[in-house]
Amino acid sequence: MKQISHETEDILARCKAMNEQQLYASSAAITSFLISEDARSTEVYMVNAEALHGLGEYLRAAEVYKQAHECLSEAEQKGEEGAKVLQAMAECYGKGDQQRKQLATLLSIPEELRTVRVHVEIAKLQHRAGAADKALSALKSALDDAPLAIEMIEELVWAGQSEEEIMSHFRCMVEKGWLLDFIRARVQHAMYDYKGALHSYKQVAEAFPENLEVMSGMATCQLHTRDVVGATKAFERVHEKDRHYLDRMEEYGSALKATGSSAKLNIVGYELVNVSPQRPEGWIVCSMYMECQEEKELALEYAERAIQVAPRSSAALIQRGRIQLDAEKYDLALMSFREALGIAKSIHAYQGLVRGYIGARRVKEAITTARESLQQMPKNAQAFKLVGLALAQLPEGVSKAKTAFERAIQLDPTCPESVLELVDILEEENKLQESVEVMERFVSKTESDVAHCRLGDLYLKLGRFQNALVSYHNALSAHPGMEAATIGLSRLEKAMKGIDPDGDGEMQQDNDDIDGFGSTNLSD
Repeated sequence: MKQISHETEDILARCKAMNEQQLYASSAAITSFLISEDARSTEVYMVNAEALHGLGEYLRAAEVYKQAHECLSEAEQKGEEGAKVLQAMAECYGKGDQQRKQLATLLSIPEELRTVRVHVEIAKLQHRAGAADKALSALKSALDDAPLAIEMIEELVWAGQSEEEIMSHFRCMVEKGWLLDFIRARVQHAMYDYKGALHSYKQVAEAFPENLEVMSGMATCQLHTRDVVGATKAFERVHEKDRHYLDRMEEYGSALKATGSSAKLNIVGYELVNVSPQRPEGWIVCSMYMECQEEKELALEYAERAIQVAPRSSAALIQRGRIQLDAEKYDLALMSFREALGIAKSIHAYQGLVRGYIGARRVKEAITTARESLQQMPKNAQAFKLVGLALAQLPEGVSKAKTAFERAIQLDPTCPESVLELVDILEEENKLQESVEVMERFVSKTESDVAHCRLGDLYLKLGRFQNALVSYHNALSAHPGMEAATIGLSRLEKAMKGIDPDGDGEMQQDNDDIDGFGSTNLSD
């Protein structure tokens, strides 16, 4: 390494101090002169690169780090100093969205000098590149050095490790029962086994009922097992306990949106943004609020803001994709969901892709994507549902779609989309009684306005008017003013008067079925 003059050394020390005080612009300007004056000094390049990094000029910083590395001797390049420079360079490439250069730089660090963080980053990048075996090897190296690094659980799952394979590693390192339960909950959560994860979180909660990690984990699992009211209350407790807590709070927004609590959604979004405008959760919640207000452009703008502050946020990309999908901008939506899937192989990203391909009438790609989701999550009801949705787009695929929906319902009897799609198929096959039985089982397990209304439609078609009346009123009790239920009641009233509900002609009716109704004003 080239020696620098005492005067340059003094100026450089002051520039280092300015970097520490985040006065990056001053440091970058002054060190640029030092580079011109003494162009082969690693130390000068390093201080300049740190300043550029602080200014957010990541790709410029990466090139300066590269020059710093070239100034080192061959021995230094292969030693700890060279590894430190390469790691800083790789970080800049990552922040500059240059993943290939980032991976190549990290792989150039000698194996024995790779830190845990380097191994983890290599694993993530190898995974995105489709090299699962290499990703797994890097993760195992990281776990050897940091055996309690639970943040690697998601990567282990994406690398194809089973629940027991992951747990067997941690059992070798952990004795405390609550910690093993917590690790198992994280593994199950990463595998989208929300019922299993909820059970494991509850076991941890017996010892740590006020732990925010456990509380928010349970709330998320409740949301994804369709206990929306319970999830909302659980997230409220988390938010009240610590207003600055941000992890998973976009899920709180999803719960509020699902319950129609738009005023609360607005308040929570505002609070989360104020806690940290550099985190995506608040912007995502604000985007959801704007969706509720039918302000689609603002909803998209807030989603873009979330991506701007956190380009690697899968949740932000999925939110943008959903808005684009609702606007029938299928090509843009597919780009958003693909990017989200590249970050995390989530069922939500797969769902967006399948719906996008179906909307764009690219059925073969929808089927391929749905099957890929099932390979990733073979025990996930949502994955079976996606296979069913995709196959149902082809006349020759309806039979297999029916099987997929039935499997989804076996795994999750409260999955509304699978039930409704299966009922549609049965109805088209003129198996009305079978479709009624499917709906009756479903409404016995969950209070769904849509399900009650759909059951009412089936009863009406079968001429079971009293049952239809009860179902429509159940739908209106769950969702007052529900348009579909109100229309159903109007059609039922016509049918009871002997009028074809879908036309003006008279129809045959069974008078016994309307005995005891009194007035035919069914909305009373």
